Amino acid sequence: MVSAQKLDAEGFAAAAWTTIVEPGDELAGLLRLTLGSEASLNCLIKRESPRKIADRILATEHCELAVTRFSRLVPTMEDALERWLPRLSKQAVENALKVAAVVDAKFIHPSSDDWPTGLSDLGLGMPAGFWVRGSLERLNPALSIVGSRSATAYGSWVCAEFVSQLAERGFGTVSGGAFGVDAAVHSAAIALDTPNFAVMAGGVDQFYPSSNAELLRNVVAIGAVISELPPGARPTRWRFLQRNRIIAALGRATLVVEAGHRSGAINTANHALTIGRPVGAVPGLINRSTSDGCHRLIRDGLANLVGGASDLFELAGIPVVNDSSVESIGALELRALDALTLRFASQDSIMQKAGLTALELAIALGALEIVGRAERDAQGYWRKPIH
Repeated sequence: MVSAQKLDAEGFAAAAWTTIVEPGDELAGLLRLTLGSEASLNCLIKRESPRKIADRILATEHCELAVTRFSRLVPTMEDALERWLPRLSKQAVENALKVAAVVDAKFIHPSSDDWPTGLSDLGLGMPAGFWVRGSLERLNPALSIVGSRSATAYGSWVCAEFVSQLAERGFGTVSGGAFGVDAAVHSAAIALDTPNFAVMAGGVDQFYPSSNAELLRNVVAIGAVISELPPGARPTRWRFLQRNRIIAALGRATLVVEAGHRSGAINTANHALTIGRPVGAVPGLINRSTSDGCHRLIRDGLANLVGGASDLFELAGIPVVNDSSVESIGALELRALDALTLRFASQDSIMQKAGLTALELAIALGALEIVGRAERDAQGYWRKPIH
């Protein structure tokens, strides 16, 4: 029998908050910020009055923030308690932890070692915690890539090209696990065996959409599927819109590949702009509805035009590597370089891929190592350096 994750009091309270509130609830965020997850949950358990809870908040250093954000704090708290208290259930948290254990998921919160620090930019909208299937170890650095659920062949090609370029610079990707551009991003990353992360609008126990279940299982194998909602939670329109703020916060920047005029990808871009993340958009054909959103972002000065690798690297804050040295290396070295990836590989596999003899490959790899275009480990395996 699989054992449920053991959490300390603060962690259990943080998990409880994910079962009580809807994503993006800033009043709950204020309460946790001022009192902590455990103490704020105890206010609910003890059925404290809206006035008493408001007084607790106003007695802290966050008094000014509370008044600025919620000018009528007591009535707002009264409404919030009406929403929250019917969902207050220790059993619901325990059940969520049991289901999480069954699907090999775990709960993390701001005190966890692997909590993504970039989420603090969400301010009061920062989630109480995350339910995670997989590992967030290689999340940083990453770029968020979003777009239309009706991706064209062009959009899918752009995703494959850009994910490959990012992978060569040691960047992972974040997207939403949906159809279209999301799926193209995840598929490209899986093919390259590079970390990628999918943010769900429902519980991580049931992948959504179900037809992407195999894709998302592959995401878990080399990255993670993440949700701020507990196992068992179902996706809703509101949860999809709020999910987008998490996608924006987990990446160093957000790239919109294709988007209609009212696409959810535009919502993600707006969340990124709100928290100060750079936004890029890929131009497309003027007769395609999936280009409208990207062109509008560029036209309105909200997004940088991303038309190639150099634009992509600038958006992600990646130093541009001068590849002019390729012109000065010989044919053997170029063939060996083309056969290298970011993963260490044996000389035999590289030799086969490059179509070189053992002696030719040894000469080529030695030359590439001298100019910093190849590196080897203690076992004699080779790869491209991660810049």
